[in-house]
Amino acid sequence: LIKEFFNLFSFHARKSEHIDFTGSGHVEKNRFITKYDINPRKVTTNYLKQKIEDNYYLMINLNEKYLNVPGIDPYKDFCHDWLIYGYNDYDKSFNCCGYINIVNKGSYFGTVKVNYNDLICSINNVPYLFEYSKPRNLKCHSLKINFKNKENDLSKEVLIRKLEKFYEPRTFEIYHKVFIHNDINAIKRLIKSFKKRYVDELSDSKTLINDEIFLQDFRTLYEHKKVFQVILKKIKCSEKIINKQEELIRIAYKNLINCFKYNFNPSNSLSRTIYDTLIYSEINQYNIIKQVLEENH
Repeated sequence: LIKEFFNLFSFHARKSEHIDFTGSGHVEKNRFITKYDINPRKVTTNYLKQKIEDNYYLMINLNEKYLNVPGIDPYKDFCHDWLIYGYNDYDKSFNCCGYINIVNKGSYFGTVKVNYNDLICSINNVPYLFEYSKPRNLKCHSLKINFKNKENDLSKEVLIRKLEKFYEPRTFEIYHKVFIHNDINAIKRLIKSFKKRYVDELSDSKTLINDEIFLQDFRTLYEHKKVFQVILKKIKCSEKIINKQEELIRIAYKNLINCFKYNFNPSNSLSRTIYDTLIYSEINQYNIIKQVLEENH
């Protein structure tokens, strides 16, 4: 968790700045044995079943339109990568897991059973350009758990340095790609971008901007607070500090819920609350880490 979900970087999309974990895209590198051996134009039911028998999970791009799952729009093409992890010859279905888009209800992450023929049809009806344009790790592939992978524990000294570095990042960080704004600078850019888009522009306008908040940013912040807590516990900080961090986790979760509320019913007051909570949370996070560093020097 600490190695792959602690450092952050910012990126620009949808007219705003967003954040993500630096190492999130490389989880499979160590955790799994990956094979890019699935040709979506040649897959068969027996081929998929055999891969599962050989203890492989399958990550395959599907077109939900053809899944024949209740609630999914049968007239709208929607392509996404799904996990196929089991099958049942009795009712001739595959066990599938992914983001399911339900008409008038939005999307949720869940599992469904898909008929053998419907799954093959769904795979075959994903446009070639959708598959071709994806980064390699999002192309159709199979993967199995790598039981030989071993993690070296992080010492207290290493964890302290990671906390220090988070609040004093270099101008750029090279980690497979060049990240110009990383760690605390990434969060600062997110906050600045949010203020401009959802606070400043709304206050100058008589009507609301019909622009949903990108929930992934606030989910990332919430999860990041929990990784902070993992580090503090490994350093063996006092119960008082751990409790302060627990409170920040609750605040981050509440802010994520407020973002959901805003996307359903936008309001200037709610966007301001979300922004003020961001500022409050990050100031208090810095104060917690400052106290920890002072106690360990």
